[in-house]
Amino acid sequence: MKELEGGSITRDTVEEDMTFLGLIGIRDPPRPESLEAVRSCQHAGIIVHMLTGDHITTATAIAKEVGILTSESDPSTSVMTAHDFDRMTSSQIDSLSSLPLVVARCSPQTKAQMVKAIHRRGRQAAMTGDGLNDCPSLKIADVGIAMGLAPSDVARQASEIVLADDNFAAIVAAVEEGRRLFDNLLKFMLHLISSNFAEAIVLVVGLAFIDKEGTSIYPLSAVQILWENLVTSIFPAFGYVNFARDALTVVWDSSPRRGISWIGHRGVLDTGHSIKSSPPTPSSTVS
Repeated sequence: MKELEGGSITRDTVEEDMTFLGLIGIRDPPRPESLEAVRSCQHAGIIVHMLTGDHITTATAIAKEVGILTSESDPSTSVMTAHDFDRMTSSQIDSLSSLPLVVARCSPQTKAQMVKAIHRRGRQAAMTGDGLNDCPSLKIADVGIAMGLAPSDVARQASEIVLADDNFAAIVAAVEEGRRLFDNLLKFMLHLISSNFAEAIVLVVGLAFIDKEGTSIYPLSAVQILWENLVTSIFPAFGYVNFARDALTVVWDSSPRRGISWIGHRGVLDTGHSIKSSPPTPSSTVS
């Protein structure tokens, strides 16, 4: 190799006669659980989008690795640069059969525009981010989630939720639990309405009984009324207290009640579609 000797090497000749020693590549891989988490979202009717500042080639490779892009995805419509997306008008975006799953080289304006596009389609959007440039989209998303390990104070204030471990799989687990609780709540309300309505009919009918003198005689004593309530309500309710978690499969297989999307500083989740989970970044319908 050349040695620098008092100005003998110029800018034009400094890279001449060099010896190749090796090539170093640096890679920031997605979390191992990201693939399964994205698949779970897609299975549950949640659309995952990835909005990232990475180059489009890098973004496409990562999106394929975590399952956002599949063999059925059309690269011409599923992958787009922020430059092309930002040039489109709202009507042009709304005319697309589906929003792009991957948008590369994103700016804060791109993320905010994606959230608005999801809202115009009648969906709800969740957004993850940790930086100042994520704040506009975190603020206008239905659910803003600040990545908790190193978020800016502004991102925390603009978000409704702070994710302590920066793990997208934790968001999926929260959605699962939320669906289970909501499904149990509906079933329990149905149980209460049906059983109490039946009890009310018995009590109202009892008011129609009268003796020979025309005096109202209620056929049930207070103890019998309490027993009726015990038999018709308590034991069926036990089934909801110990609701089998295996039943979550049925809940998870059902479609979202309303469309939802997710976006993050590197991903988006939209229910009906969106997300990417790769440290330091997912998704929400804007990521």
